[in-house]
Amino acid sequence: MSQFCPCPLCGSSELVALFEETWAIVALPDVHIGIALCRQCGFVFQNPAVPQNLARIWYSRMNNYTNPSRQGLPPPNKARIVAEQIEFVSKHLPAPGSAWQIGSSDGYTLSRFSASGWQVLAVEPSAQANRLAESLYGLATVTSSLEDFTPPADQRCDLLIMTHVLEHLYSPSSALSQASRLICDGGHLLVEVPSVTSPEKWCAGFFSFEHVSYFAPATLTRLLLQNGFDLFAAPEHTHDIHGNPAIRCIAVKRPAGTPAAQLPASDFARAHDVCQTYWQRELALWRSSNQRIQDAAVGARRGIVWGGGIHTSQLFARCPALRSIPLDFIADNDPQKHGHHLNSIAVKPVSDIDLSDPDLVVIISTYSSEKEILKSLAGRSDLRACIVPLYHDFDPSLSPAKSN
Repeated sequence: MSQFCPCPLCGSSELVALFEETWAIVALPDVHIGIALCRQCGFVFQNPAVPQNLARIWYSRMNNYTNPSRQGLPPPNKARIVAEQIEFVSKHLPAPGSAWQIGSSDGYTLSRFSASGWQVLAVEPSAQANRLAESLYGLATVTSSLEDFTPPADQRCDLLIMTHVLEHLYSPSSALSQASRLICDGGHLLVEVPSVTSPEKWCAGFFSFEHVSYFAPATLTRLLLQNGFDLFAAPEHTHDIHGNPAIRCIAVKRPAGTPAAQLPASDFARAHDVCQTYWQRELALWRSSNQRIQDAAVGARRGIVWGGGIHTSQLFARCPALRSIPLDFIADNDPQKHGHHLNSIAVKPVSDIDLSDPDLVVIISTYSSEKEILKSLAGRSDLRACIVPLYHDFDPSLSPAKSN
């Protein structure tokens, strides 16, 4: 059953719904999911939310943070982002000390902090991710959630790193209360989260399955002030690895008994405007995708969807033309998905696609990797299948088979 709840930031039940849908998810039962905005403070969050037990199953089965399709190596943009994070920290905290990371995933971020002189510890609930961090970077790791983590020998850190973690949490306020106990008096917290600003830069499917909470400078500041922190370095705008807007800041642990600064004004009017702007553009994109699929469906004998992620969950929910094509299977590079089903359709390796079949329609269902896939297909001498990208054009004449 879907979970409806009041605003996790201010507790208000005065909410405005942006959308509600039912998504088929690989290896999970269907989920009812939506996005709501709080009228009181302007916080944006999942409501109805993916049930937490299903989210835990997803993370345990589909751990993409170990980069399974890249032999464990991080995506190229991550190096740039981590370098920016270290520069940001060095500008405000010139003396390295102990740095722990909550949600350390593949360990790359901490490996760069370690190389910059910090004494690091990785705290990550995925044992698989920790094994990768140990083997690739030689990191000390603890397999634990934030809630269950007990510091070694009652130690505390000088800097706690929580980059792209808070957006995954159902109760970010509770998480910051837990985080505070890990930081020494006068210690600091580095936070980076996706930002509901500059909607023209949001990717298709920006509101996703894994992201429960969506922040802006005002709501992130409110969260920190309400949970024992003061701003040390104000939120600055940046981008995540996919080019979506993000914000990062440094907070300092507030001394016990010290009153918090005045909370920011409500962010509702701005957040409502940008979310509505994005959502109308999003609907237009999906209408365009549906038309591309509808055109390809004419006379189609069989089809394959290339991509088994959340984008494909949204594809099934928003593109009814997909039902016009008999689908053989869903193809994905991630071996964690193989053998599972999405919308009762089996997920198989990409290598199982017979690109030489002229009766086959291949619908590419990924926003972030579509260009890369099209580039790999352009030189295929055996390509005779009909390729249907949703966001870019593909010239079949670039393939030698199409010119024969």
